[in-house]
Amino acid sequence: MSPEKLAKVLAGILKDFEPWPEPSKAYLWGGPCVELSKEQMQSLPPFSIFLALVTFSRSPYYGKSEKIAWSIPILFKGAPHLISHEKFGLKIHPV
Repeated sequence: MSPEKLAKVLAGILKDFEPWPEPSKAYLWGGPCVELSKEQMQSLPPFSIFLALVTFSRSPYYGKSEKIAWSIPILFKGAPHLISHEKFGLKIHPV
C-alpha cells in the first residue's frame, strides 16, 4: 500500500478523533476509566494507538511520568478523553 493510500485509510479510521487543544490538568488523572481486556490489549497494542494518534495524526501528548509511559488528551466526537499507557495497561479516561 502506498503511503498516500495508507494516510487516507488512517484518516478515515480516525475521523472522529481530534486533539484536545487545552486539556485541564484537573481532569487528567483518576476517576472512572475504561480498561481493556487481555484479549483486546493483545489485538490492539498500546503503541499502535500512540503511532496512529501522535506519529501520524500529530496529536500532542504527555511523556513519561511515574507509572505512565505516555498520555494523549483527545476529543472523541467532541467529548474529551485521556488515553494513557499505564503500568497495568491501556486506560481510557472519559472526562
